[in-house]
Amino acid sequence: MLKSSISIFFFFFAVICLSAQTVSWVGGRGAWSDPNNWNTGMVPRHGQSVWIDCNCKVVIERNSTARASSVSVRPGTLLGIERNAMLDIQIETNGGTGLTNLGTVSTNGFINIEGNRETGGIAINNIGEFSTTISAEIYVNNFQKAIENSGDFTTGADIFIENISSPGGGSAIRLMDGNFFNNYYGSITIEDVTNIGISLFNNSSF
Repeated sequence: MLKSSISIFFFFFAVICLSAQTVSWVGGRGAWSDPNNWNTGMVPRHGQSVWIDCNCKVVIERNSTARASSVSVRPGTLLGIERNAMLDIQIETNGGTGLTNLGTVSTNGFINIEGNRETGGIAINNIGEFSTTISAEIYVNNFQKAIENSGDFTTGADIFIENISSPGGGSAIRLMDGNFFNNYYGSITIEDVTNIGISLFNNSSF
């Protein structure tokens, strides 16, 4: 009985540790869905932070869903989301950032980021280049900030932002620097925001 209890304990301990770990890309150009491209030998899932630093293109393929608790795209890396594909991020840490981009993100598909506005955090922090097509959609729910941009953000997508609240003040879309361009195909819908919808600082443009 004691041996059985110890085995169960170590099994659950291993599951908890695995869920909390950072998963890193170790492949070259390739598909997110290929387990050989990840240091764990498994495709990331909710509860895991993803780190992509490869100076290559990583693709979330058509009709597939990529899952994580956060994603960091490093300089020189391109994350491409194909048509009808989805990047689904469910934040599980206090004050975390869903998608941090210092490289390039290009999407024809869907990005869904769910957070917990009581613990802070930013859904998308763009410092690099971020672009979408008219077939794309971005949905952000339950954060203190939805988008913070100090890079180049060009969108033709429909962007839906809901349930944004910051006790210390703030805005749903915070343009710190760089350029935010929403062309005539795109739309931005902001609902249930307790502070400012869009704010511009420094040399930012909208």
